[in-house]
Amino acid sequence: SGVTGGALTISGGGGSTSAGGDVTVEAGSAAAGNGGALYLRGGTSASGTGGDVVIDAGDSTTLASTYEGVVHIAPNAASFVRIGESANKQVQTDIFGDVTVHGDLVTTSSMVYETTYSSYVNISTTQDGMFQQEVRSPTITGLDAEDDTTPTSTLTIDAGTGGGGKQV
Repeated sequence: SGVTGGALTISGGGGSTSAGGDVTVEAGSAAAGNGGALYLRGGTSASGTGGDVVIDAGDSTTLASTYEGVVHIAPNAASFVRIGESANKQVQTDIFGDVTVHGDLVTTSSMVYETTYSSYVNISTTQDGMFQQEVRSPTITGLDAEDDTTPTSTLTIDAGTGGGGKQV
């Protein structure tokens, strides 16, 4: 009932010349039923900003990036990972920095998880890029389908059939 709620800190022991202590937070297991869910949730506020949830890896005072910790999401047992899914609303999800996709990338406007989608764009690992809607660029130079004297693909720039101004 105070002005500020109490804080809770769980910390593994520190190591001077060896590794620091691990901390494991795990939901309950079940022999026949479902395993327990683990929720990490920031606090709510009636009139201010809700509390953030921050997942971060440990830093290294060596300042060498090869010694920085890594955040792993679902590395062991998950069949799939959902980020930004909500039953109540469409959740905007932003990713900052470089993104590497290992495998193909499927994009869809469907907000319901399905094993296959009726409307989607598949960007495979063999494609450099495919844009279905709009790309804005102040200057395009060196535009070519392939860097090969006997090309096997084509480059098409099309104004499309929709909208009022059909210009390339």
